[in-house]
Amino acid sequence: MLKRKRYDRDYFQGILHRETKRSQRNHHRLEQLLPLRPNGRLLEIGFGAGGFLEAAAQHYEIQGIDVSRWAVQHAPRHLRRRVRVQDIADKSLGRHQYDVVAAYNVLEHLADPPRALAHIARGLTPNGVLIGSVPNNGGAVGRVVTAIANAFDRTHINTPPPEQWRAWLEQAHFGDIELFGEVTLGHNRCAYVRAPIWRQIAFNLMFTCRAPAKTAKP
Repeated sequence: MLKRKRYDRDYFQGILHRETKRSQRNHHRLEQLLPLRPNGRLLEIGFGAGGFLEAAAQHYEIQGIDVSRWAVQHAPRHLRRRVRVQDIADKSLGRHQYDVVAAYNVLEHLADPPRALAHIARGLTPNGVLIGSVPNNGGAVGRVVTAIANAFDRTHINTPPPEQWRAWLEQAHFGDIELFGEVTLGHNRCAYVRAPIWRQIAFNLMFTCRAPAKTAKP
């Protein structure tokens, strides 16, 4: 289970998590994803205010899950039949259900990220895409930003360095792993950095990878 406080209105509308619709950040996320998988069934884990799902709906058949009943109940009206309460830490997604899984700033909230990644790998179609982000607890800037975020958001319980995230993705048999950096510019804007300096200056670690062509039965 997640070790958490309540994911309620105060959480999603607080200073760290407030989101506006049609944000530049969500469009940037979509731009990273489309070359990897331009269509298909997409699931967002931890959809929050629903901004990315709304952007993705132009290209994908979308669904969303969140541990927060408040988020599900207050999702935009046109999304409510496509979202549900579910904890990826506790329940599998089924087998080969989705072509894309998005998990932006979700895995750091989990007590057992490798278990969640195994659930995601089984839920993806062969060669399906996982895209997401976690705090970049590496490099001078990343360590400071992560420490500050962890102090304000006590739901952050797993913020290891980038090398550990790569190891966990490999453990779940993901391939074509790409790690790069995200520098956030306020709540709703960001820039991506792929040059090696990202390890020193990025606030978040971005990752894209692919599920194995064949996944082992659970």
